[in-house]
Amino acid sequence: MDESGGTLTVRSRLTAGRLRIEVEDTGPGVPAEIRTRIFDPFFTTKPVGTGTGLGLSVAHGIIAAHEGRVWVEESPTGGARFVIDLPVRAATPQIGEREAPSLPADARVLVIDDEEPVARVLSDLLEELGLHVEIANSASAARALLARAPFDLITVDVIMPDENGVEVWKRLRAEDPSAAARVVFVTGNVDPSIQAAVDSTGRPVLVKPYTFKALHTLVANSLGGGLRAPSDAPRSL
Repeated sequence: MDESGGTLTVRSRLTAGRLRIEVEDTGPGVPAEIRTRIFDPFFTTKPVGTGTGLGLSVAHGIIAAHEGRVWVEESPTGGARFVIDLPVRAATPQIGEREAPSLPADARVLVIDDEEPVARVLSDLLEELGLHVEIANSASAARALLARAPFDLITVDVIMPDENGVEVWKRLRAEDPSAAARVVFVTGNVDPSIQAAVDSTGRPVLVKPYTFKALHTLVANSLGGGLRAPSDAPRSL
């Protein structure tokens, strides 16, 4: 559908232990000759600059990860109808209070990420865990904060414009090895050569997208490994 408007209809129903969702519009539809290609990464019929061709590919991957299927067919209105078929399962119980790894209430975390919104999301999640968090949007800003006080955990985004995460870790290892031993890398899909560099550090990696439980567990394991910053830790780099 375009600026001229139209109708979008969403239906769902349960059948034999499966959930079927139909998303149907009154637009021009999807030509039969490209229906087998629309879920391919970077395939798009939109003009240059108005679409990446990743939306349907990502949706397909998410649905497949949940052991479901998605396909497109023509609707009676002549528009497109996307159909999603998913298995229905009982929800996995959330981690209970007694099962949740305990975290020290006074732990301090430094989040290093050049993208402020991304850093803020991670900071908010860490604060939900009861931790004290500060944010640095560059390697230089991080060094200024580390010079003033020690941190019990340091999360470092791998891809940053000036110094990437591995370079930040290497400098930290040279100047303050104890702090380097408290680094956790945060990354999505990266270039294989960069991934190899991250792996060579031996430090834990939080892979995007991550769940709150995965973050909780990783932080608890890191802080519980005897690597908390001593009160007399060096405050200059």
